[in-house]
Parts: sequence; structure tokens; C-alpha cells
Amino acid sequence: MYSINRKEEFYRLSSVIENLMNHVEIMKNDIKNINNCSYKNTFKIPGNKTYECLENINMEFEKNLENLKELLEPFLLFVIGSGNYGKSTVINALVEEDLVKTNDLPNTWKLDLFCKSKIEKIVITYANKEDIEMTLEDGINYLDKEEEKFNKSRKKISRALKEYKDNNKASISDLKEYKKILKEKYLYISDIVEVKYYFNKNGILKDFIIVDTPGLNQILSKSILNSIEDYYQKSDGIIWLIDAQNIISKMSNKFIKDINKLNKIHDIKKNMILVVNKMDIIENNGENNVTKVKEKVNEIYRDMFDDIVFISAKEAVKGRNIKNENLINKSKINNLINSINKNFKKNSEINQVESKKKNLSLMSDQIIKTIDIYKRELYKDISKYNKSKFELNEKVNHSKEYVQNLLLDMKNISYYKEININYLEKQLKEIEMICNNELNKLYKSFYNISKFTNQLENDYLSINVHLTKNKNLIVDYSLIKSLKNLYKNESPRERLLKSMNTRRSNNSKILYDNELAIKNEIQTKINSLIKESINEVNEKFSQIETIIADIRESSFKRKYIDYRNIKEHIKNLDMIYSILESLR
Repeated sequence: MYSINRKEEFYRLSSVIENLMNHVEIMKNDIKNINNCSYKNTFKIPGNKTYECLENINMEFEKNLENLKELLEPFLLFVIGSGNYGKSTVINALVEEDLVKTNDLPNTWKLDLFCKSKIEKIVITYANKEDIEMTLEDGINYLDKEEEKFNKSRKKISRALKEYKDNNKASISDLKEYKKILKEKYLYISDIVEVKYYFNKNGILKDFIIVDTPGLNQILSKSILNSIEDYYQKSDGIIWLIDAQNIISKMSNKFIKDINKLNKIHDIKKNMILVVNKMDIIENNGENNVTKVKEKVNEIYRDMFDDIVFISAKEAVKGRNIKNENLINKSKINNLINSINKNFKKNSEINQVESKKKNLSLMSDQIIKTIDIYKRELYKDISKYNKSKFELNEKVNHSKEYVQNLLLDMKNISYYKEININYLEKQLKEIEMICNNELNKLYKSFYNISKFTNQLENDYLSINVHLTKNKNLIVDYSLIKSLKNLYKNESPRERLLKSMNTRRSNNSKILYDNELAIKNEIQTKINSLIKESINEVNEKFSQIETIIADIRESSFKRKYIDYRNIKEHIKNLDMIYSILESLR
């Protein structure tokens, strides 16, 4: 049993899309907050892959949400046929009310669309796409004037052609050629291409927008022909109208062939109903004529249409106006309405809902592909982030330990005990160069492997230690000078003997004590020098870690999102991914 409800399907499917869009919007706002950006429609973070990905996803959602709104819109019912076959009367019969009096409905040079709306009005569209909105009364008066201009121009052409014929012995071909010249010169072609009539009526307008085309025998502008083809392509059903008195029409057959060609070009199969109007005239001539007409119509058109309906639109309108059910039933207008519901409405509802589901499935495939591509790059950079962090820590600890050991080893070298400041300073200078080389090598190496975008404000920094400028090294010179003054007047042999007999005399003991005190003070300062140098080295390596960590954090955040939020971010992506998979 047929059970699809377009409105219910719209709310069901659109709620899924809106839920996904809300999640995406929250994720986008998180990036805005992190990057201290204002909430503007033009908001962009250059190079931010996360925002770019979310924007692409959101665009797909918005496009498909807009596409879903077609489920709330009426279908397009396309009515086509020659100008004198009673199209206006058929339309009035279908809507069960005289929307516009038949003789007030000019339909020789434009498309007329009949739509349902609480506010009744007319919207006129010109060839340059400009729209003008009017009240129904004003709009109809305006269109009457356009129609009058057209009729006046035709009459002028007719008079000129008659005058030419009377004054010249012209052949039929000459008259045709001259008529063509007159049309090009005098025929008024309005630049109105489309008129939308909005009526607050139910009936067929609740489910369909009726597109009434100009008569096939009319001269049409290129703009109108393009518009006709456009609506034809978008139509959900086509009513092809012919006159029961003129079953075999060269014009109708030509256009039916053109329609079949159009379908082949665009690879479509349109649902079409053939409506044979003015059957009341045939019936007045006897039942045998009715049978003959039906047999001939079926013989010619059966394979071209989904259904063939024989009606009298005139009787349908009259029966409704005088509230005569027998006349309405006799007109067979209900057969047409039932055929429209069966062949157009129900099929279109099924096809439209299935089409929307297919579109959502295609959308899901596209977004899932987008997320997959994004996540591959994200996971690659997460790995780079963690590797950089681990390797930097490892390298810093190794380099720091190496330089610390070089400084501590100074205590085990002879010049430390002999207090040779020159050698001490030279060794310290070498360690300083080694340390600075390690620091800058580390910085340059990890600066490149720790950044995720080139949009960084800082460039390479010069990070150096200055161990040889330590105050303890400078002050030691004065202590060394004091030590040298103790031995200024003594030979090395005397100094040696004194050191061996330091306890034999008070003078010797005093000298020894002074020498020992100065040496102890110098070594204390050298120890402080080593300790402070180690602290300075540690501080510089920590500074490297801090700078590189800041580059790593800020560049990752600029490209994606704050790394601290990465787990929640991936969780949200996976949630969107999961919902999309359910739509496939």
C-alpha cells in the first residue's frame, strides 16, 4: 500500500541534517574561540585544515537541506497544447474554481504558473530576470494591455498584408515572404516571459503548481522557449491537450516528436497524460462518433502516454458553477484528477523521496571521503607532534647530561687542583662552545620538525650560554694574585721546604694557613662557577624545550585545533561519521 508522506520524510531527514549541522557549528565555534576570532559570516582562518574541513562539510549539509525543502513544495504539472484547445478551461476545471476568467487570461506569449499562497498576487518576470509584484486586479489589467498591444500589431500586419495583396498580383509564396517581413517589423512581442498567479485555493493547487504553456501555434521568443524547456525538465507530470475534433494535428504530432527527442537527449522518461478535450461536441453527434474518436486516439497515441483521458472541461466548469454533480460526472473531469494522482502525485512522491534519500547517500559518501582525507592528514600530524615531543625531550636530556659531565669533569683535572685559571678559562670556553653548538643545533632541528604551518611569526632565535662571563671566574684573578704574593721572594725549593715543615715555626704555620685559605676560597668560587654554569646550561635547554613546545602547540592549533582538545574533536568527527554511514 502507498504510504509515503513527503512532509514526514522532510522533517525526519532534515532533523538528521540539522543535528549534524549543530555539531559542526559547535566545533567551528570552538576553533573561533581558540583563535580569538569574531563571529562573522566571512570568518576564515587561513591554513586551518579543521575549519576548512568543517566548512566544506557544512556547505554539503546546507545544500542538501535546501534540496530537501522540495519535499514541502508542490509538484510541477506541465500543461501543453495548441492555443485553441481549451487549456484555460481545463485548468479552471482542475482547480474547481475560475481563477481568472478565460477571456481575461492572455496566453499567447508567456508562461503562466498557478500557485497556492495565503496572499493572492501576481508576479511578472521579464526576459532580463527582473520581477514585478502586483495585486491580482492590477496584474490582470497590465497583462490585458500587453495582450492588446499584441492584437493591435497583428491587425496592423493583417491590414498591411491585405493592402499589399490588393495592390499587387502576388503569389502565395510572395505573400508568405511579405507577411514574414511585416511580422519582423510590426509584431509586438512582449518582454514578459513568465507570470505567477498566487491564489489562496486548495484542490489541485495544494499538491501541484500548474505550468500553462503558450499555444504551440504561437510565435515565441527564445527566452520563453528556454523557460519552457527548463520547466519541462523540472516537471513531475505533463498533460498533453488535444481537441477531440482535431485528433490528427500536424502541430501536435510535431511537438510530440520533439518531446520524445528531448527525452532522449536528456535521458529522461517523463510521465505524460493525453487529455482529449471537447468530448461534449463529439457526444452531441452520437455515440458512434465517440467510439470512433476513442479508437483513433488509442491507435495513434497509446504507446506515447501513461494514460489517455477523455473529458469536457467546459461541462466540468459549468457543472461546478451551477453545482450540478451529474454534469460534473458526465464531464469525466474526475477521471483526469484520479489519473493525475495515480500517475503524477503518487509516483512523484515515491520518486522524489527516493531521490532525496539517494542525494543524502551521495552527500554522506562525499562527506565521509572528506573526513577520511582530513583524518589521514590529522593522524599523520598527531604522530609528528608526539614524535617531536618525545625526541626533543630525549635529545635535551642527552645534551644536557653531556654538557653537565664536561663541567663536572673539570674537578678531576690537574689544573683544578693546581688552580691554573688560564687553563680553567680555556676549558670553560671550549665547553661553552660545545653547549652553544648543541643548543642551536637542537633549536634549528626541532624548529622545523615541530611546526605544522609556515605561518609562524618568530624566526630562528640565537640561544647561547655565557659561561666565561661568570663573576666567579673574574674575581679569582685577585685571589690568585694574593697567592702569588705569598711566594714572591721565595724560590721553589724554599717553598717546598716550608710546605714540608709547616708545623716547625709559627711563621711557617701562618704562611701555610694563608695559602690554604686562599686556595680554599678559590676552589669554592670555582665550584660555584661550575654549579652556576650547570644551572645556566639547564635553564637554556629548558628554554629550548619551552620555545619548541610553544611552536609545536601554536602551529598545531593554527592548522587544526588546540591539541588538548584533540580527543574530543576526533570523538565528534567519529559521531558525525557514524550518523553519515547510517544515511548511506
